[in-house]
Amino acid sequence: MEPGFRTRLADCRVGIIGVGLMGGSIALGLRNACRSISGYDIAPGTVAHAIDRGIIHRPIELRGDKVDLFILATPV
Repeated sequence: MEPGFRTRLADCRVGIIGVGLMGGSIALGLRNACRSISGYDIAPGTVAHAIDRGIIHRPIELRGDKVDLFILATPV
């Protein structure tokens, strides 16, 4: 493994692109299992709703945000 690779989910920072039904469900499943969850959605209201409901911690910064696990949860 490369240096700095996190092997424990509890230490991981997760980034989710698409926090609608599928991405939001994954985020809820990971909510207490990882260090932080950041998310992005094409609809800004969806991200705000996900933060207000405690589904994600913060919006993801697409340029410069460091994540250990990246999940792409967008429609085909």
